[in-house]
Amino acid sequence: MKVAVTGATGYVGREFVSFVNKSLGVELYVLSRSDPRLNGVTWCYYDLDQECPILPSSLDVIVHLASNTKHDELPADIEITAASRLLEEAGKTRARFIFVSSQTASKNAKSSYGKTKWQIEKLVQEYGGISVRPGQVYGGSRRGLYGRIVELVDRLPILPDFGDNVRVQLIHVEELSEILARLLTENFNGKEIFFAADPNWTSFRSYLTGLAETQVKKRRLFVRVPKFILIGAAWIFPNHKSLASLISLFSLPYMHTAASLAAMDITLRNFDTSLQKKSGTDRHLLEEGRILFEYLIGKSFSYFSLRGYVRAIKSLRGTGPLNIPILARAFPSMLGAYESASSFTSSTSNELLWRVAAATQLSESTVAGGEYYFGELGKYPVLRSVSTLFLAGLSEALYRSVGGFIFCLRKLPFSNYCEQRDA
Repeated sequence: MKVAVTGATGYVGREFVSFVNKSLGVELYVLSRSDPRLNGVTWCYYDLDQECPILPSSLDVIVHLASNTKHDELPADIEITAASRLLEEAGKTRARFIFVSSQTASKNAKSSYGKTKWQIEKLVQEYGGISVRPGQVYGGSRRGLYGRIVELVDRLPILPDFGDNVRVQLIHVEELSEILARLLTENFNGKEIFFAADPNWTSFRSYLTGLAETQVKKRRLFVRVPKFILIGAAWIFPNHKSLASLISLFSLPYMHTAASLAAMDITLRNFDTSLQKKSGTDRHLLEEGRILFEYLIGKSFSYFSLRGYVRAIKSLRGTGPLNIPILARAFPSMLGAYESASSFTSSTSNELLWRVAAATQLSESTVAGGEYYFGELGKYPVLRSVSTLFLAGLSEALYRSVGGFIFCLRKLPFSNYCEQRDA
């Protein structure tokens, strides 16, 4: 799959490109004004006010993240023109088109930014593409609006409290990257808008408090400030980006995101804990999932598949990671011997067998897994297919023999969890 991404050096763009480059086996073409200097990607210079660069003739997807942040310097319709050019380029190869819009997008938006995003959404809808409206994006590197808010929290000992009516719907930048990656690899219907944010509001004061506690490690005092004072300050300093961004929070429309999140089977993380470092349990479960997926299909699955495994274990088992032997950690294929040994036990709820079955179902339920299990059918002659099946059966017999030997020695370590390491 060949994917072109505009705005690859922006806040969301850099996180998304890095995520896809590490997690998915796609050929990436990044379009931006500066080289992101990432291994495994092809960079093309791109600016909104210029013609599209020459893209591969067999391009599969265009992800449009680039945005005009210089409304006072460039023509107001520059984003619309740029999007039209990209859609024309996508039409040459019938590439799918994914546009990252804004929560403020509306025909009657108070800002030109929101109106522009709405107009582009209409063009994308006519083409048959997908628009994504994210909520307030946070986490990751301190860039974009998130970075400016963290900077203000760090610099100001006293922060404004605009009351409970100023609220945001949040989404972590990693989760937004995950959603965009899912749209890359799975066939969702076009001509629709995906709403990507927490279904519940978070007060702006709670948001600032969380950033102060987790990002700058400082206590902050809050003083109630009427909204008209901030509106007056923005009128006096019209070019102040942070003030303009804060003003936009006063009129954010509520997004009904539950249906979109359910369609992608994604549960967003809790804001109160999401900015903290991953717990030891999560790290070990991610490693466990990697080993199981490599054991099942010979390679590691994407990061969002591993996160799905972690969520399944934590919600359905309520236990920590297994104490996988060093040999199986180094050579995941050796799990076959331990799995066979586990089948000798009388317990029907053996943990290793359950987790292997869970990982199998998770791998089969994804497009990548389907392509792995069924995508190669019909590509090889009968003799090669038969020989492959024979070798697979021989390997299974060998693992079962080794598993029986392990069982006789009573050296099954999977009954013990390693939660103690996380204390």
